[in-house]
Amino acid sequence: MKPLLNIVLFAACLTQMQCKGESLYKKVRFNVKVQDDKNAPIADADARIVYGHYVESKSVSHEGKTTADGFFTAEDTVISDTALWVKKAGHYPIRLDSLQMAVDEPFRQQSTINLNLTMRPIVKPIPLHGRVVKRALPEQNLPIGYDLQAADWVKPHGKGTVTDMLFSFDNNFLGPLSGRHFDDIIKVVKAGHEYNPRSKNTYFEGVQEFYENKAKYTYEDGVKISAGHWRGTITVTFPNPKEGIREVKDEFKHYSELTMPHLAPENGYLTELKREEDNSSPRKTSDRVGYFLRTRVKLDEKGEIVSAHYAKLVTDFDFDPRGRITFSYLFNPTSNDRNLEFDPKKNLFKKLEIGEEIQKP
Repeated sequence: MKPLLNIVLFAACLTQMQCKGESLYKKVRFNVKVQDDKNAPIADADARIVYGHYVESKSVSHEGKTTADGFFTAEDTVISDTALWVKKAGHYPIRLDSLQMAVDEPFRQQSTINLNLTMRPIVKPIPLHGRVVKRALPEQNLPIGYDLQAADWVKPHGKGTVTDMLFSFDNNFLGPLSGRHFDDIIKVVKAGHEYNPRSKNTYFEGVQEFYENKAKYTYEDGVKISAGHWRGTITVTFPNPKEGIREVKDEFKHYSELTMPHLAPENGYLTELKREEDNSSPRKTSDRVGYFLRTRVKLDEKGEIVSAHYAKLVTDFDFDPRGRITFSYLFNPTSNDRNLEFDPKKNLFKKLEIGEEIQKP
């Protein structure tokens, strides 16, 4: 009877939290201050905090307007998680599907949570070149140019003609990712193909698609992709003086529809960004960072900038050490215009495939 007794006691502990003298569920008060990007309070915005239950129909919603000081307050019992929405005409809405993701400590360890959130105004949305890029890196140990306006590698690797960024990568294959031997994995794959011959073509087409070429690949090549341990480094550089990249971290508002400032900054650009990845560990890619770019710079005789183009990466670089990269960008084709507030209905790229579109400004 001992195991059964232990289970009963454990269940009682979870439901009543008697083990520590505390309740599993507790009331949490959220004090939310909404301000614009110049720290001025935003009054009369529609705010809503939902205290979620495991059964959605029992969730509790608190709705109201922000005060003259930009505050909205709600208090209730946290059972699963909470969500927050704030909206006001002329501004980009705020959305946090999980307030737990916005704070450092579990809700049960806090009774009052203060949140300062930035609600950016809609200023001047304009047409831009916007695209989600998911590409294989063409060569190792050789800087390959990427043309943001053409959305392709620079010739001879693609149709691009102007180098906005240079990507250089190298990687090393370190053996099987798991403890299994490749020979054993290959036997299993081959057995499946013998049972279903059509799957063999699909298998090798998948390898070709991964590398974006029509080369002939072996079973070992395929297994290296699906079950191999890889370590790699990618470096982003720029072809001309005073071009570069600037990380946006503190000003990156992941909860805002407009995650980054309206304008690219005039200075603070670095000439290089480097990332190392190992696919045996979680990626270093962050969903709380973006980048501004300054490209196509022309200088006068004194070395001062005469003209430049600006772009922003609305996501971090996601580098797969097996040889692929993913990022999303917006590029302004007008020289010396630092405005990167995008109108998603006026993308200068036409007929994009599903998954290539950028839906937010």
